[in-house]
Amino acid sequence: MQQKIKRVMFVVITIMLSANAVAQHDHRPHDFSVDGIYYRINSDSTTVAVTDFPEGAVIPTVFVIPEEVEYNGITYTVTRIDDYIMENSDSLISVTIPRTITEVRYGPFRNCPNLTEINYNAINCVDGLGFAEDISSPGWKYYSRTNWLSGSDNIQVVNIGNGVQRIPNYFMYHKYHISSIIIPNSVTHIGDRAFYENADATHIEIGDSVTYIGFEAFCKCRNITSIILPSTLTMIAGWAFEQCSLLDTIVCLAENPPTLGDFVFSGVSLRDVILKVPCNRIEAYHTATPVSYYSTGWNSFFHIIDDCGNAGINEITEERLLQVYPNPAKENITLETEDDIFIFNSLGQEVKQVKAAKGKTIINISNLLQGIYYLKTGNKRQKLVKQ
Repeated sequence: MQQKIKRVMFVVITIMLSANAVAQHDHRPHDFSVDGIYYRINSDSTTVAVTDFPEGAVIPTVFVIPEEVEYNGITYTVTRIDDYIMENSDSLISVTIPRTITEVRYGPFRNCPNLTEINYNAINCVDGLGFAEDISSPGWKYYSRTNWLSGSDNIQVVNIGNGVQRIPNYFMYHKYHISSIIIPNSVTHIGDRAFYENADATHIEIGDSVTYIGFEAFCKCRNITSIILPSTLTMIAGWAFEQCSLLDTIVCLAENPPTLGDFVFSGVSLRDVILKVPCNRIEAYHTATPVSYYSTGWNSFFHIIDDCGNAGINEITEERLLQVYPNPAKENITLETEDDIFIFNSLGQEVKQVKAAKGKTIINISNLLQGIYYLKTGNKRQKLVKQ
């Protein structure tokens, strides 16, 4: 009897383990199979969708979707990924999306706990990736458990290929373990909530062709400290950098200040962030007109510098101007403050921090290179010339 129980338990365990390695869902309509993958011919008769795996097929660990497949002497372009094709796969660790994909349906890679890498090459995939429009409030999206990667929470690497033009809405929504986000120069559009709450991201590079950054695109990316915005940028939608609370330097290369939506930098201390703009464009940023009452204006930044070494701090208010002497200086400067003193170079990098003394504080700057520096203490600022 004991041997019979052990044999039954062995069979049950074997079946459970096998379920993670082979296709177990009901078949969807398909037209043909190539290399163990089912395809369905789309209505245009020239393209196909990846739709299913045959019953009992071994689910690959590395899934590379082809750009084209040939069947009965006809070559079809692969343009669509259907719903739930690899849902709940424990074996899947890497997915490669080809250039030709224009539509990704609901949840094809949901709940894949060992999926750690996405190689994304789709040139212009439609927005959504498994999310739906809220018809009661046009323009807003609501969270759906059918997101293409929902529940696959161990993604660590996302490679966006050169040639991709559009980052879709909700692309890497709530993916906490991606440390680096590099957007290639081919991209012009970053969709809504594309990198929402990528909490481990410390490094973000935005390519030099981006014109639009979407609603909440980088919201709650709390570990980024600096960002470079390209010269092509014309619009940053609402809440795009909300709660990026460690931001201390923003470099915007656009000659004309990009339009800012509502609360773009909500939760970011704009008194402490250094904004660097092109040469002789400080006034343009100071006077840029907000699009609405709730829009964060560029003039909300207290400390603006440009590529020529000019500073916009003197143009704010006299009471916020820090008194420093001598200025210019070679060795020592003197000032009065109760707050810690920070010195930044013209790139916005902190080069010195000094604890304030009672009464007057004397700071030795002899080890600084000649050039333009900026002092910050409390809510006061001053430009310093080091001789």
